[in-house]
Amino acid sequence: MLSHGAITWRDGSEDRLLEIVRGARDLSSLSDELEQAVTNWPERYHLAKSRANVLRPFSLNRELTVLEVGAGCGAITRYLGETCGIVDALEPVLERARVARSRTRDLENVEVWVGEVDDLPTKAAYDLVVVVGVLEYVGEGSASPEPYVSFLAMLARVLRPGGHLICAIENRLGVKYLAGSPEDHTGRVFDGLEGYPRGGPARTFARKELAALFEQAGLQPTFLHAFPDYKLTRAIFSDSLLDSPEERSLAWRLPHFPSPDWMEPRPRLVDERSLWKTVVEDGLGGHFSNSFVIVASTGPAEALWPPEQVASFYNCQRRALFATQTHVRRSASGLHFVRSPVAPRGRRVDCGPLVHEVADSEFVPGRDLLDVLASSSEETLAEWLQRWRSVVARATSQTEPEGLVSIELGLHNFVVRDDGELVLIDQEWWHREYKERQVIERSILWLALFLADRCPPERWQVERVGDLARKLGAAVGLEPDGEWLSLAVAREAALQAEVHDSPPGSSGWESSVETYRSRLQDFLDRKLTDTALGMREHELRASLEAKSDLALTENERQLREVRQQLETTTSTVGFRLLERARRVINRSAPPGTRRRSVLSWFWRWL
Repeated sequence: MLSHGAITWRDGSEDRLLEIVRGARDLSSLSDELEQAVTNWPERYHLAKSRANVLRPFSLNRELTVLEVGAGCGAITRYLGETCGIVDALEPVLERARVARSRTRDLENVEVWVGEVDDLPTKAAYDLVVVVGVLEYVGEGSASPEPYVSFLAMLARVLRPGGHLICAIENRLGVKYLAGSPEDHTGRVFDGLEGYPRGGPARTFARKELAALFEQAGLQPTFLHAFPDYKLTRAIFSDSLLDSPEERSLAWRLPHFPSPDWMEPRPRLVDERSLWKTVVEDGLGGHFSNSFVIVASTGPAEALWPPEQVASFYNCQRRALFATQTHVRRSASGLHFVRSPVAPRGRRVDCGPLVHEVADSEFVPGRDLLDVLASSSEETLAEWLQRWRSVVARATSQTEPEGLVSIELGLHNFVVRDDGELVLIDQEWWHREYKERQVIERSILWLALFLADRCPPERWQVERVGDLARKLGAAVGLEPDGEWLSLAVAREAALQAEVHDSPPGSSGWESSVETYRSRLQDFLDRKLTDTALGMREHELRASLEAKSDLALTENERQLREVRQQLETTTSTVGFRLLERARRVINRSAPPGTRRRSVLSWFWRWL
């Protein structure tokens, strides 16, 4: 322990995390055991396999001596310990440092210290300093650049010549925030975009602001872009991917949208995917990624990000056995996708009927078939579906000698070249029990889920996503009544459970399958007006106001009818005689008197 530290910030999960980590057998950065223990967002943040993706694209090795500042509960510390030589992890909060120490208890090259940057010696002792999700807190929300520059300058002093600083932080102008996602630290919509007018516990920065902070600290920054953010990163890419008009399509296709809202749901304002596509195509993407990963040095240094690498993306939300990484590299002949498993295993894994195999491929310029379908007329859409079904029929008939069928022949895995040719991409899943029928059903199920968010609801003339699935299915020859859909959902739920959670027959298997079945059914039950291009916040508000006005108008109409009936009744001769008798009785036998009670008994007896 270097010091007790003045920072006491916690997210409330530390005790539970310590219990989970102390009881775990698999502590690795790819631990299925730890991730399956997650019950809420703070636990997911600290235990998910995707946490280390923010560092996986870099050329780290056992020769490096590393300092991690703000280790938290050890998710990044664990990966650094598995990858690098000596790792010193600095964490100011004792409760969090205990979790980090337990997470790395089997790694002799890792030491976790309780303390702050001020406790560090000024000696240049490290080849790499890692600061993930920390810079935004060092100024406690201050708008002054001084605390941030001072912090970075202190880190620069402990770097050896040729050393690097890797810093990950949200971009306050990120496209998710432009689309209405609440600011991560304050929970307020548009808070960072407006410059934090109400203050807060942290402050993030736009690209030019960050560049100025690093340069004032004597560091030369290079910016990379992370989606959905640095927390659970799926894709990281360099500025070079945004430079070429032909390659920009990959820059807006790599992220998955909408980006998750980790704390609070966003208002429905704009389709984030369409917004990102717009800024990328207009050459502005370098300023609007959701998070930045900055690689900085004090002078000339060997690149941690390989110069030929333009992007890396990961599928680590799956079971570790199936987790993959893809590095996109540029050569004289174009872009190449270099794929490999993240865990140590062969390129192919047989799991009974299911086979997972990764292979390298080339970038195919063109348009996503989904985008083509989204902008097509009904007639043209039907023609594309028939062309696609012919491709599926040919592919599923050629299964010898193993009887394997690709289950990724879905329309989302096709690119349309400029000459109209359909090109199949991204094949990694195969199955011995799938035939043409099952591939068609699975593809149409996912097609409906994708197209529901890419077209205005009125395009389809149906109410729900499930209705769209039945309509699309009928266009390729499936039963118009949609009888096939429930079977497709059940089959897909079992597949997703096997890929993401556990093998068939294991503990919790049936529960996992039911979870995915319920989730898919919820997607199908969505109204199209609730999808990405459906009703927006102002339209929802106007609709509610209109309904309120209608209800008020109806109440006023009913009140007028009651008044008219009352006026009609009180104008009759009989009503006037009754009123005259009531006044006589009230004078001769006032309410509450004995005479009135006797009179009431008499009328009841009669």
